[in-house]
Amino acid sequence: MSTKKVIYDTLRKELPHIPLAYRYSNLNELPRMSFAAISNVTLKLSNKRHMQRVWYQIDYFSRVPLDLETNSDLNKIIEVLENENLTLTTWQEEEDINVETDSALFTYWIEVR
Repeated sequence: MSTKKVIYDTLRKELPHIPLAYRYSNLNELPRMSFAAISNVTLKLSNKRHMQRVWYQIDYFSRVPLDLETNSDLNKIIEVLENENLTLTTWQEEEDINVETDSALFTYWIEVR
């Protein structure tokens, strides 16, 4: 089974309360998740494909800032994907403040391979 399918199936099963999409979608509900391939590296030996490694990025969107150490959804994502023997980085955070509407969108992302 591909890494892409493992990520999708695992997140759908273990976090069914959070909408999930591959790449971009018209999902407006928050919180929500999306994921996409961000790197596709092939190792060649003797000019033949030996191994392919695809990295994915999972994005988690929220209207409120989350605690990276204690948020149950972020911790659950790490837990369930590590249980599938995937390697993860650590969560990163970015905020997008809209001064015209006085609102914010917080994006959390983690890389998976």
